[in-house]
Amino acid sequence: MDYKEFPELSAFKNALFEIGTENGNYDKQLSTITWSSADISEGPQKGKNYILTLKQKQRVEKLIVYPVLTGADFETASKKIRRQIREIQKRF
Repeated sequence: MDYKEFPELSAFKNALFEIGTENGNYDKQLSTITWSSADISEGPQKGKNYILTLKQKQRVEKLIVYPVLTGADFETASKKIRRQIREIQKRF
């Protein structure tokens, strides 16, 4: 992932992406495919969700996904986000 393009995700190092419930086209079989490319772009709810575009030959699947963290990765991200919020609040 290019954190320069999506700086808000830098706090989500080691994040996994969860498939959003709003995806009507999601089938568990999609997780068994070895995709030739996977790209992420801004989702409909900026900063909250993203569009994962998966490609294999002529097949293209677009899914709305949400970043999720667990354990130590969650704690690390939470601390970084709180620090960033304090820095922003100091400016105002």
